[in-house]
Order: sequence, then structure tokens, then C-alpha cells
Amino acid sequence: MRLIPTMGRERYSFGDVTLDVTEHRIQRGGNDVPLAPKAWEVLVHLVRRAGHLVSKQELLDAVWPSSFVEEGI
Repeated sequence: MRLIPTMGRERYSFGDVTLDVTEHRIQRGGNDVPLAPKAWEVLVHLVRRAGHLVSKQELLDAVWPSSFVEEGI
């Protein structure tokens, strides 16, 4: 994965996927990929932390900061 240097924009590229955080857009092979809002937030957090271990608690704090989240079975 690499950060695409674009003035004033946060964009990442991995494989044939481009994640444009600034424009809130993800494309694969040039086609837009729809994502639910929380899925988007999880993806952005994981991409920003690429190469680092992300704990479950860190992810919960980042994506659901003021919510009570319970594990499902």
C-alpha cells in the first residue's frame, strides 16, 4: 500500500484499489465501490494504521467512540 502524494488530499493505493479519504470515495479497477458508513470508517482506520497491529479496543474507540458495543456470538 502506498500513500498517493496529491496536494491537500489523503489518497492511498493498494492493488487496483484507490481509497480517497478526502473525497470519501473508494474505487476498484476504476469503478466506485459502495460501503456502509461504519465499514468505511473501519477501512480508513485500518489503512491509516497499515503495518501496525490494531487492537479490537482501538478499533472500537476509533469507530464507535461514544457507543456501547457488545460482542455477538
